[in-house]
Amino acid sequence: MKKLLFIGHSYHQKTKSADFLLDLLQTKYTITKCYVDPYADENNNFADISGNRYDYVVCWQIMYPLNKLQQIISYEKCVFFPMFDGVCPLDNIKWGEYANAKIICFCKHLYEDLLKRGFDCEYIQYFPEVQKSEISGDTTSLFFWQRREEINLQVIDKLFSAQEVTHIHLHKALDTQQNFIDYPLKQHRTVSTWFDKRDDLYKTMLKSALYMAPRPEEGIGMSFLEAMAMGRCVIAPDNPTMNEYIKHGKTGYLYNLQNIKMISLENIKQIQKNTIDYMKAGRNQWNKQKYKIFDWIEEPVKSGRLNMRLVRRYKLFGLFTFLSTEEI
Repeated sequence: MKKLLFIGHSYHQKTKSADFLLDLLQTKYTITKCYVDPYADENNNFADISGNRYDYVVCWQIMYPLNKLQQIISYEKCVFFPMFDGVCPLDNIKWGEYANAKIICFCKHLYEDLLKRGFDCEYIQYFPEVQKSEISGDTTSLFFWQRREEINLQVIDKLFSAQEVTHIHLHKALDTQQNFIDYPLKQHRTVSTWFDKRDDLYKTMLKSALYMAPRPEEGIGMSFLEAMAMGRCVIAPDNPTMNEYIKHGKTGYLYNLQNIKMISLENIKQIQKNTIDYMKAGRNQWNKQKYKIFDWIEEPVKSGRLNMRLVRRYKLFGLFTFLSTEEI
C-alpha cells in the first residue's frame, strides 16, 4: 500500500470530525497522522517522521507551510482539503505554496472561487449517515451549541419570540480562543458542557426539534449536518456551507447575521420530514461519489491554469521560486 501522511488540526482529535475521511483513506493507504495546533509551534509533532518519504501528503483544514514541510520529509504530491471558514481571505500569501497541490473542496462557493483563480481543484459534497430515530423533538425547544462568539444568546433573542421558542438547551463547548457571552433570555434554559460520549450529545439534541447552527461560516459543517441527519430543523446564517444544504422554509431556515430579523417558525414537522428525505438522498450520492477522492489524490496535478496576476503577487513574497512561469 502507498504511504500517506495526514496533517490535521489537533482539535479534531477531540471532535472526530475528520474520521469519515480517515476511514475512507485507510482502505487504500498506509496512513501516518500528524496533528498541528495552529496557535502553537507548527513543527511540534513532526520530530518522529523527520527524514521519511511519503507518496502523498494530505493537509486537512491546515494550510501547513509546504516550504517548511519539504525540509522535514519528502513526498510525491500534496493534496489540500481547505475549509471555507478557515482559508479566507483567499489572497493569503500561503496560497502560493499550494500552486502544485491538488485541492479538494467540500464547499461549492470555495471551489468556484479557486477554480477562477486557476488552481487545480475538485468539488464533492459530504452527507453523514441518517440517524434512525422516531423522536422528532419538542417544536418549541432549541438546541444551541455555542462555539463562536458571533452567534450567541443575544442572536437567539433577536431571532425567536419567547412564545415560539419556550426552551433553550445551551451546550457550552466553545472553539479554541472563543469566550462565552451570556445574555438574559425569557426562555427556560438548561445547560451542558462537553459530552464524553457522542451518544449522550445525540440524546440531548433529540429532545429539541430546532437546532441552531453554531458558526457564521463552515468548511463542511459537521455539527449542523449531523443535526440535519437526525431530522432537526436547522436555523443557520445564510453563508457557505449552510446555504449549500439548507433551502429556506424547506429544509431549515436561513438568516442574515449582519441584519438579524425575527424568524416566523412554520411547518416545523414538515421541514423535519423534508430534511430527512434530502439527507437520505444526499447520503446515497456521497456513497457513490466518495471513491472519486482516490482518483483525485493519485492523478497528476493539472498545470497551466494558475492566474498570472496571482503568480506575480506571490512572487513578490518569494513564494513562487520553486515554480517557473513556463510551468504555469
